[in-house]
Amino acid sequence: MRSLLEAGPQTSRYEMYRDVRPICVPGWQLDTVHSPARTFGSCGIQFEPNGRLWITELVGNQISSWDPRTDRLRIESGLDSPIHTPDDVAFDSAGTAYITTMHDGNVMGICPGGEVFTVAEERPENNGVTVGPSGRIFVDQMRPGGQLVEIYRDPARKPRVILPELDWANALEQGPDGRVYLQHFFEGYVLAVDPDSGEAERVAEGFDLISAVRFDPRGRLVVLESGSGAVTAVDLSTGERSRLATSVQGLDNCAFDAAGCLYVSHYTSGRIVRFEAGLDRVDRERRCSGR
Repeated sequence: MRSLLEAGPQTSRYEMYRDVRPICVPGWQLDTVHSPARTFGSCGIQFEPNGRLWITELVGNQISSWDPRTDRLRIESGLDSPIHTPDDVAFDSAGTAYITTMHDGNVMGICPGGEVFTVAEERPENNGVTVGPSGRIFVDQMRPGGQLVEIYRDPARKPRVILPELDWANALEQGPDGRVYLQHFFEGYVLAVDPDSGEAERVAEGFDLISAVRFDPRGRLVVLESGSGAVTAVDLSTGERSRLATSVQGLDNCAFDAAGCLYVSHYTSGRIVRFEAGLDRVDRERRCSGR
């Protein structure tokens, strides 16, 4: 199975900055048996307002964006950027990107014009970030004894703790009911948290290593299981579960485009796979457009 980012011209991340072509000694010949991945791991993915898909590459230490119309990649934050170890990304209505830096422990911002600024500091193992419909920004931590916090665009305002002592949370999202949905990665359950009172409720469980929770265009809770490779939709009003997609182990995050197609990132291989709207089948034709 080929992924979206395996289509088209392939260049390693290092070749974007310098000439790294190997040189053979006389009498030897070099043949490429496997082309380099176009991203160095794919973690958080999110569509910006103009339709480009942003990809945070924690291991690669850069942020790329991909145009689904042309299959072209563009570096949004390179190796020499002040943004280090980017893990997740979310956008506000003005197109400003908010990025968690997991190992640096900061939340950074990138304005539509490219200006980089610091939003919050000293947040070790920052992981998920999401911007709700009203513009509120929420961040959690992938660690034991972490927190769910609300952060503010003004760096002078300290983050507000919503839920203390939160263990092993990951990619999160604010649901249609206004609560923030997030998970315990290892124990496989989903919490819904009131962002004002901090009241938390366990709403779904029994999953295999939850790397992300999102909501699909129908308002269903979407759960990514990094362990099994399953992407499951849960109707919270009835408890009914439906399989949205079947991929491979190493799932990290997902996003939906305007047509309802599901995009899934893989932190191990760097691939991003697109599935048809509402079908557990790779969208092969549209996935290869731009070749």
